[in-house]
Amino acid sequence: MKRKSGMFPILLITIVALASITFWYFLVTKKENKKNEIMNREITEIVYGEVYTFSEEGNKSGYIKFIDGENYLAMPSTKSPEDSFGDGETYDIIFIEGKYSKNNEKFYLGKSVIDTRIFFEDEEGLKKNRYDEIYTITKPNLIDFETGSIEKKEKQWIYRRNSSNGYVEYPLVRSKKDIPNSTEEFLKKYKPVDKASSLSE
Repeated sequence: MKRKSGMFPILLITIVALASITFWYFLVTKKENKKNEIMNREITEIVYGEVYTFSEEGNKSGYIKFIDGENYLAMPSTKSPEDSFGDGETYDIIFIEGKYSKNNEKFYLGKSVIDTRIFFEDEEGLKKNRYDEIYTITKPNLIDFETGSIEKKEKQWIYRRNSSNGYVEYPLVRSKKDIPNSTEEFLKKYKPVDKASSLSE
């Protein structure tokens, strides 16, 4: 009898532990399912603070976030590092702080922009977050990201811009990824290549 009563506390602890793990798993799963439900829900309106993504064929995904009734942040779609370096080109990362104008259900992105671009000459520099060149542009070319618009076409929100082959359109999707809140925050992750050190090597 003493042996049986001694096992009861162990059994009770095991049951409580299993119940706690089950409850925790239920909460985590419920939260993740709710997040996925929000992500997969049809975009009926543009919401400040939400990040939207779009994919241009053959390129990495682009991202945009509207901050308020005047300002937005974006990281446009670019070629992948593999394709860029494979073609003997630099790999570019672009970050935009912009102001937009709105007319009905169209957000025109080119009202005013600060377009910061960092360039990597090789994969090693990219892995170390060390860029070779940096440029800031305030007057975009005719086919740059910020000359486009976010607009509603039938029931789908799209990103639309001019290209060398005419106008192109890409559907918007909600994204779990966040993007930096300023150019300063964007650049904190990167440093310029030490040219003097590279030459000495």
